[in-house]
Amino acid sequence: MSADCQNLSFFTAIAMHFPSPLANLGSISSVEQRGARWFFEIAGAQAWCCDFSQGLCVAVKLVCASIDDDWLERATLWLASIRDALDDAFALDDDGLWLVRRYEPQLADTEWEALFNQQVAIANRLGDRQRHRCQRTNNERTPNLEAWA
Repeated sequence: MSADCQNLSFFTAIAMHFPSPLANLGSISSVEQRGARWFFEIAGAQAWCCDFSQGLCVAVKLVCASIDDDWLERATLWLASIRDALDDAFALDDDGLWLVRRYEPQLADTEWEALFNQQVAIANRLGDRQRHRCQRTNNERTPNLEAWA
């Protein structure tokens, strides 16, 4: 068996069941598996997840009409400057901008739910700020990124 086939079967085996921490939330809808990823909606936000032995990775889509390069650079630097956000990152693809977070495998349900709700809130807030920035004129001051979370 080729290495590519082995990798594919590894990811397929991992992702056969929807991750229980997410299933326990109860407010998940429109669950669909595509490859190794599970796509779903929660609290009106589009999201996807992928379960690995190192932890569950969850991405929440930022709702933005368009992505401003200056805003994305500042938001990325802001995210990188937060010590507690070492497992957070942005992913930019054809579908838009996603806030991705890796969760430790041994989290208690209450801790996991609180961290996930925080991730959704940050994604919503960042999306709100980007929409607001797109509507502003160029001569206005850029909002303070530290106040976003």
